[in-house]
Amino acid sequence: MEWKGNKVLITGGGGFIGSNLVDKLVELHADVTVADDFRSGILKNLEKSKGQIDLFQYDIDSPVFTELIKNNHFDYIFHFASNAKVGDSVKNPMSDFYSTLFNTLKLLDVIRNYSLDTKFIFPSSAAVYGNPMYLPMSESDPTVPISPYGVAKLSAERYVDVYSKLYGVQACSLRVFSVYGPRQRNLVVYDSIMKLLRDNQEIHILGNGLQKRDFLYIRDVVDAFLLVAREAELKGEVYNVASGISISINDLISIIATRLNCSPKFIHEENTTGDPDIWVSSIEKISKLGFIPKFNLENGISNVIDWIQSEKFN
Repeated sequence: MEWKGNKVLITGGGGFIGSNLVDKLVELHADVTVADDFRSGILKNLEKSKGQIDLFQYDIDSPVFTELIKNNHFDYIFHFASNAKVGDSVKNPMSDFYSTLFNTLKLLDVIRNYSLDTKFIFPSSAAVYGNPMYLPMSESDPTVPISPYGVAKLSAERYVDVYSKLYGVQACSLRVFSVYGPRQRNLVVYDSIMKLLRDNQEIHILGNGLQKRDFLYIRDVVDAFLLVAREAELKGEVYNVASGISISINDLISIIATRLNCSPKFIHEENTTGDPDIWVSSIEKISKLGFIPKFNLENGISNVIDWIQSEKFN
């Protein structure tokens, strides 16, 4: 897939998914600009691409950010600048609203007014489904989010669709399931590895561990975003981005423990984060564009462990 000559803006490019996308687009010879206020993003994540990108420390709500889009006429904008944690939205729903929904709407409106040639890719979440009514979950299924995070993501999806159909903004939304990989410094894969590196005798698990998730390795996620950006019609569509395979949290931690050569005692605790019980995705729609996940869970977890150990647990 050739990206040479394409001007690409990645908001939140210092974050987990954003920075991995930055590295891939630099590798593909795109002209990459990153905008990140680094309140949650990490400058170190961009070390690999240092000197090969334009970097701006902007807040999306800043007039300077609007000028950046007006003056550059980007071919693509990938918008990762938002809250990335369901738990944080439960603790502070207003902050999540501004971070996820308000900023996305503002960006869509800037594109509508100044850069209609730009293609806009919005990273949504499986959280829009809530506790699914059907399995596997497909894009046409009911969306009944059970957290402020899911509500904000779903509302943003609706704005993406309306701006596409009403104003001609070329845009789509990708419902990312349980992504994991190097540079992710939170959530269940990273947290479980860190717990077992510190104490391999026991591990505390939120909930009964029977909750099932559909995990997808970061490189597959990046490939999905690039594929949809180039191959989809971008008329407000929604795509699931997942592996199509579910695994329980207990089984996930067992895989991690095996890789770390330990047999910890599982201690289950009450879970109040607003997460649903089971997620498993249908990836039929995105597969029609040519998407095929390349990394299995065992290999992906090994890569994460190697990265954490290379970081010396930082």
